[in-house]
Amino acid sequence: SRGSIGGNSPQTRVDGANQKVTDLLRAHLENLPLYEEYLGQHQSILEGIQASVKRSRKFEQFYREFEAEKVCYLPYSAFVLKPLYRLHHYLTILECLCNHYSSNNHPELREAIALKTNLNQQVNAGHQQLMSAAQYVKLVEVERDLVGLDNLVQPGRIFVREGCLQKLSRKGYQQRMFFLLSDVLLYTNRTSAPSLQFKVHGQLPLRGVMVEETESRMGAAHCFT
Repeated sequence: SRGSIGGNSPQTRVDGANQKVTDLLRAHLENLPLYEEYLGQHQSILEGIQASVKRSRKFEQFYREFEAEKVCYLPYSAFVLKPLYRLHHYLTILECLCNHYSSNNHPELREAIALKTNLNQQVNAGHQQLMSAAQYVKLVEVERDLVGLDNLVQPGRIFVREGCLQKLSRKGYQQRMFFLLSDVLLYTNRTSAPSLQFKVHGQLPLRGVMVEETESRMGAAHCFT
């Protein structure tokens, strides 16, 4: 809250020749209530964007065209997500400041430590919402890149990892792109489309699945079934 960041110290003017770094940081962190409001609504914003993409062809076209612009060097949803990490950047700044102040017994050290402690509490309080939003964004991006699977985003589903593996079949080893989620393993191969997309060839529910390391086959190491 606004009061918790300031501690028990009276509000200090941050203009003039006598301003301190901690005064500037405290004044900046007074906007935390706006951040908390944004954090609370962020998931619904992401879900609303995704719903509009699926519902409106016109909005989807605008969305894709914007992402094709050079200025949009990340997926649009990633840009929407980036402000949630702002407090982590502020916390990193305060940690560096405290380390610097502690090395020379700076008079602002106690105030900087108090700010860092209070900000760390805010970061921890919003951690779960941040992770939930990041997971949603990742699942949406993976779903968009897959052909043959339209319902990847499911309540409680968590993205774990993605990467290329060699799948052994009757034709020998074939490179496949695997997507490991908390409840299912997908194996795909890249399509011939200009955009980076993968066609789903199989879904392996993880319930009851066992992974066993096996001996090398056909000169390939790190094999498993």
